Amino acid sequence: MRWDMHMGAVGEAVRRYRLRAGLSQSDLAGEDFSASYVSLIESGKRQPSDEALAAFARRLGCGVDDLRSQPPDFAAAVELELAYVRLALGNGEPAAARGRLESLLARDLPLSPRHEALLLLAETHEKSADLDAAIRVLKPVYDQCLQGRSPLSVMVVANTLCWYCMMVGDFQAAVRVGEQGMKAGVEAGLDGTSDHLKLQATVMTVHLEMGDAAVALAIADELMQTARQAGSSFGEAAAYWNAAVVAESRGRLHEALRLSQRALGLMGEQGTSRNLARLECTTAELVLRADPDRAWYAATILDRSLATLTDLGSPADLGAWENVRAMAHLLTGDARAAETLARRARVHLQDAGEVLQSVQAVISLGDALVAQGHQEAGLDSYREAIAILGGVPASWRVAVLYRSVGYRLSLAADAVAAAHCLDLALDARGVAVQNVTADVAFGRRRPTASPVRPESVAATGLSAADPAPQETAAAEVTEAATS
Repeated sequence: MRWDMHMGAVGEAVRRYRLRAGLSQSDLAGEDFSASYVSLIESGKRQPSDEALAAFARRLGCGVDDLRSQPPDFAAAVELELAYVRLALGNGEPAAARGRLESLLARDLPLSPRHEALLLLAETHEKSADLDAAIRVLKPVYDQCLQGRSPLSVMVVANTLCWYCMMVGDFQAAVRVGEQGMKAGVEAGLDGTSDHLKLQATVMTVHLEMGDAAVALAIADELMQTARQAGSSFGEAAAYWNAAVVAESRGRLHEALRLSQRALGLMGEQGTSRNLARLECTTAELVLRADPDRAWYAATILDRSLATLTDLGSPADLGAWENVRAMAHLLTGDARAAETLARRARVHLQDAGEVLQSVQAVISLGDALVAQGHQEAGLDSYREAIAILGGVPASWRVAVLYRSVGYRLSLAADAVAAAHCLDLALDARGVAVQNVTADVAFGRRRPTASPVRPESVAATGLSAADPAPQETAAAEVTEAATS
């Protein structure tokens, strides 16, 4: 679909792209033109030259045709369609959103709405639990962002792609994408902005998932310092939130709770929001784990956040809330209510593609069933959790969940299954164990026959019982080191 160029349409397109890029008229003019020249173009009083349009397009990160081809009626229709897509995603309807986007992308779109549509298309695949498809859609957009050929923020796209790579277990790609995006942000003078802090927090999470807790902690400390220097209360709150995640991963629950409450205080200063409600849910879960005697306090926090999550949250947000509220119900003695909410949480989280959180909901369901005397049904839930984890890339969270199930199976006197879960937890953390000699000792493996012939042994002056020369030397070194 094409249309004829007229001065008003070009001026409106230049102004729209300039405002979207956050540039002033002087910024767009640069050293080659004047701000008044840009003003005349935007007001429709001057026709820009081809050279001027090419220079503007480079600075705005779009194509020349994007500036020539933006009649208000078509641009408004595209924006309206994208708004419908965002609404469908917010309502948990990724298939409907994807259908609209595919129809929209089949048209001859300018670069800016095309890239916005592709970013949303990747999100529809994510919500449908097809992260491989999401990465295939987003990777070319990210490459163009790095080359300065996209109007989208390189840090926003890098943050999303980094998260997707981490979720499929490609941690090296996730780190590479995140670090490239941060470097591009610094070079553009955007370090310390909210987008830069968010990307840095995602890279921290990747290191945490890789088991690099020390690196993650260093990034969390840097985040807090950067946020304070930038005077960003939201950034500082996010930094404390991420530091709480690191502390939790290291088993420091009380420290994690303290950091989370600090983040809650900072974020609460900005008023009600989806992020505040999600952080309240996280804080409540830490209260339940670090101080279960205060389950009533966690329930108060959760009930306060429900209205906001119902209005602004995604199905995954609601599923996470239901799971934590089920835990609170169980700790306060209402196992039946815990069962009801755990079942809802499992459905919401599985539908949203939140695999690890859905496993936690399945475990909570098992707890609620056992608490009501339905032990066999509860054990079935624990076994379901193990089966789901078997298809998830290894990470510390996977290890924690395996360990949680193993503990419950040990309480149920199923020692064999509990030991198996412990092995799986160690595997998920990359703990390799050499079991060859144990296999020989217990008759699971035959000893390896020596290839050395008796006459060869005699020629060396060693008896068959003597150690080999290199083994003797190693033993001497060991003895010297320990004496």
